[in-house]
Amino acid sequence: MSGVPLFSVVIPVFNKWGLTEACLRSLREHACGCDFEVIVVDNGSSDETAGALGALGEALFGPRFIRIRFEENRNFGPACNAGARAASAALLFFLNND
Repeated sequence: MSGVPLFSVVIPVFNKWGLTEACLRSLREHACGCDFEVIVVDNGSSDETAGALGALGEALFGPRFIRIRFEENRNFGPACNAGARAASAALLFFLNND
């Protein structure tokens, strides 16, 4: 991998850990071999997301995984904006976990 990823995948989430886990595993499985980073913005989840997200993301994507956690649900738009601000790449790909 080079210094700056080709694109950044931004995934805002709120609860529904099963969907988020499946989404991340599918993204890893079907990755095109491109250099990309994954940014998941947790909108104050109260389910397993809060505790499990970091470990799974790091296991699947290593240092190309960024977890942002809000303590309360700030809604979809602000979560997307936070993910975009954290992105290293010039190209952004917004993805829903479902």
